[in-house]
Amino acid sequence: MVKSDIKILYLTRSYLNYESANYQSDFIKFLSDKFNLYVLTVPTEFQKTIFIDRKNEQKSPGVIEAEDKIKNIYKDFDFLMFGHNWLGDSDYPGSIYPRGFEFLKDLDIKKIAFINKEYSRFKDKVNYYTFLNCKYHITHHSDIESCYIRDNIENRLKTFFLP
Repeated sequence: MVKSDIKILYLTRSYLNYESANYQSDFIKFLSDKFNLYVLTVPTEFQKTIFIDRKNEQKSPGVIEAEDKIKNIYKDFDFLMFGHNWLGDSDYPGSIYPRGFEFLKDLDIKKIAFINKEYSRFKDKVNYYTFLNCKYHITHHSDIESCYIRDNIENRLKTFFLP
């Protein structure tokens, strides 16, 4: 099979020391085989909410470096994709949103959300990706529409199931 010309910038936090992350590596390998994939691992510290003004908050040097890199390269890609572990999985009211990456909302690029662990704060995850102006949602969940119905969410994302 011929590799697609589609270029994807894939954002993730490190998952290499996470014992249950084999499927994440397999998924990245799958994408790499089909598309021109650039994986960018960025440092993340989680916060409880995304809907507050953080313009005057000091960002960590790692986040500043990641922001500069993303802003300098994203126009070279067709899609910006958020990996399996971009969001945390803490129970409410725990922190699940990456601190300092609100700027991603303003990037003019098609965005793909990979929503993982739909049983954990699904509505918060959908709200986050809607906030970032994502238009596409990839899931491993075979009945994802039931999650939207369960949490009373209107699905405005074009959803793709990948086993």
